[in-house]
Amino acid sequence: MESVSSICVLEHIGLGRYGDKIDPWGSERAISEIIRVIRPGGNLFVSVPIDAISKAFFNAHRAFTRQYFTSLFAKEFDLKEEKYIYGKKLFAKYDKKKGFGTGLYHFVKR
Repeated sequence: MESVSSICVLEHIGLGRYGDKIDPWGSERAISEIIRVIRPGGNLFVSVPIDAISKAFFNAHRAFTRQYFTSLFAKEFDLKEEKYIYGKKLFAKYDKKKGFGTGLYHFVKR
């Protein structure tokens, strides 16, 4: 595929909330499939909850650290752009001190 977008999806996979099977690695398995289907030069636009530590919120979603989430793509993708939403404001840089937010990422497959 030339382009894939996943906006506020990956954090829900494997938690069983939407009828899927419980899978502690559901998000990582979905990411592996995204990595597989994007062609070299292809774009990935993705957003996920970002926090100071990776964790799951009961009956809701996961949150990832920036470092962990971006590491899942590092072998095959270049990170072209990232932005963060904290509260109702958009920021150009990650700030661990701001706590929970949404990370918005643009990756390009090598």
